[in-house]
Amino acid sequence: MFLCAFGVLLEPAEAGSILITNFINMSGYTGDWDLENEIPGLITEELARRYQEIPVFRKRSWKDAPEDLRKKFPGFLIITGQITDFGYNNNTMLAWPVIYKTTTASVEIKLDIITDEEIYTQTLNAEAKKDGFELQLFGPEESKEEKDELAGVKFGDAAFWNILPGKAVREAIDKCMKEVEAHLPKEQENN
Repeated sequence: MFLCAFGVLLEPAEAGSILITNFINMSGYTGDWDLENEIPGLITEELARRYQEIPVFRKRSWKDAPEDLRKKFPGFLIITGQITDFGYNNNTMLAWPVIYKTTTASVEIKLDIITDEEIYTQTLNAEAKKDGFELQLFGPEESKEEKDELAGVKFGDAAFWNILPGKAVREAIDKCMKEVEAHLPKEQENN
């Protein structure tokens, strides 16, 4: 039995169903956000929202290789992957009293889409960036703006989508959805 995107336990029965597993976090990110669970959860929600007629199942804590998943779940479109980069970087160039700051959030996902016929792997990069000049009158000092921006923000909350990591994740999810949609059977894609 698997947990459907809507929280109902179902037996996988029909071909054309989608199974999404947790992603493996290879990025080195060790903060408060549970990337292995949250990013595939967002893909699950997006699929359930866009394709209400397609059964979408979510399997958590799954670390099998793509070849093994294909053997265990024939007939499913399986989505799995790795988060290979998740970063938030601040670059500052100082020509006192003017500072030029560039802050970048990046996400890289190695997405695996598994069908009975193929295992399709694509590396998707997403980035959100802000930059600008600041006037600093009292000499260089450490800026805590980026730390303050992330403090207390929960993954997926409304505030999350307004900060750079949230914008990068949104772009990554959109790119994942384009790849998934390209591999949906044509009759399901048109419904």
